[in-house]
Amino acid sequence: ARVAEPLGLNVIEAAQGVIDVTVANAVREIRALTSERGIDHREYALLAGGGAGPLHGVAIARELGVGTVIVPPLPGVLSAAGLVLCDLRFDSVRSLPGTLERDGVNRIVEYFDRMTAASIDRLRAEGFTGEPVISLSLDMRYKGQNWEFEVPVARDQLDVETLAASFDRDHERLYRFKMPEHEHEIINLRVA
Repeated sequence: ARVAEPLGLNVIEAAQGVIDVTVANAVREIRALTSERGIDHREYALLAGGGAGPLHGVAIARELGVGTVIVPPLPGVLSAAGLVLCDLRFDSVRSLPGTLERDGVNRIVEYFDRMTAASIDRLRAEGFTGEPVISLSLDMRYKGQNWEFEVPVARDQLDVETLAASFDRDHERLYRFKMPEHEHEIINLRVA
């Protein structure tokens, strides 16, 4: 039986197109993540794990200008090994839109406390008996911006001035400028 050739592509060309899209998507994600954190990905090696990582690793590295690709032994089980070896973790997110300057931090503190208690309850239900490590963060942006980013915060430093200064510092690190005179919007609360 003859295989249909949609859009005039043969099977080999279609397969190469799928690979090209896969590589382009991975490159786009790596560039977004590294540039968001102020990291020059060309200064690092690419670890090609998982089932398809070694298949696409060299092409991804070439597109990114990364000079080294590391393929561990048994790359297909790397994700499974990581799952078995990693710590038990629960992440929760709560939408709580508002601005620091108008709304203050009382609701933030209240929701963080609730979310933390619920997360600890989930850990205990899974049989965890140790002392959990709790991480808190806020998704924030300047009022009027279209994007936000995650800002780690400390439970004992949940006041307007400290949160605004933390966001300003991280914004300047990521984007090379800050606007402390603008209102600081909270989008989400995160507990891990």
